[in-house]
Formats: sequence, C-alpha cells, structure tokens
Amino acid sequence: MKNFKLSVLVSAFLLSACGGTTAVKQEPKPMQAEAPAKQASEPMQKQAQAKMVPSLNEAQLKSLLVGNTQVGLEKGKNWINTYNPDGTLIGSYGSNSDNGTYTIKGNQMCRKWNKWRKGTTACWTMQKRDKDYYANLQSGDSESYSFAMK
Repeated sequence: MKNFKLSVLVSAFLLSACGGTTAVKQEPKPMQAEAPAKQASEPMQKQAQAKMVPSLNEAQLKSLLVGNTQVGLEKGKNWINTYNPDGTLIGSYGSNSDNGTYTIKGNQMCRKWNKWRKGTTACWTMQKRDKDYYANLQSGDSESYSFAMK
C-alpha cells in the first residue's frame, strides 16, 4: 500500500514538473475495524452497571429493618411490617394481619409468617434505590416488591 501511494505521488510530481497536469485520485483510507458490538454494548454496559445496585449486607439490613417499620402498597391495599428487635414480626395487609419471626444473615432477610405464605419461610435480598427499597425473593419464585421505611 505504501509503495503504491509513493508511486502515485512520484507520478504526480513528475507530470506536474514536466508541465503536465493530472488529477491524483487518493484512495480512501481503510476504516479501522472497531467491533460494532463493542461500541454498541459499552453504553448498555454502563447503563446496566448504573442500574445494578448491590444487595444490602447484613449490617445494612439490620440497621434498616430491626426496630423499624416497612410500608408498601400492593393491589391497592396498604401493607405494614414491623420488625421487632427480638426477632418477631407483625404485619398487616388491608384488614388482614399476621405475626411471625425473621432472621437476618449475610445479605438475606428471611421471615416466616404464621398464616401468610402457608407458614413457609421466604428469604429476600434488598437493594436501596433512589427513593425507596426493592426486595427480591430468593426462594425460587420471581416475586419481588418495592417498599419504604417509616
């Protein structure tokens, strides 16, 4: 490629030096091959990283929940869960209420209601968002919910 360009330039110089004119057609530069997938994915990766918020750790979960009240709205009904320091839990959903127990270990809060969820234990991870929190069920179902603290 360099030899071809050099010979074109030499030919153009000789023609112009001898009084001749010529139009030197310059070949387009080869485009540098950047992976289109990389270019397209970089903004998406940055956007995904910005949205991916790590789960709260054990200390953060304890600080958030223990001795505090979680509130939310589901299907047009308000719900409230109070996490007592002794590991007991009191909840209400509309006109229904239940009590149970909870534990916090690692990045999960597990709770067992006496009546709700058929008395089974369900474990959740939680993330802080801009204006609220988000909980993801870790027990296999794709159940999740958003909530605020009161």
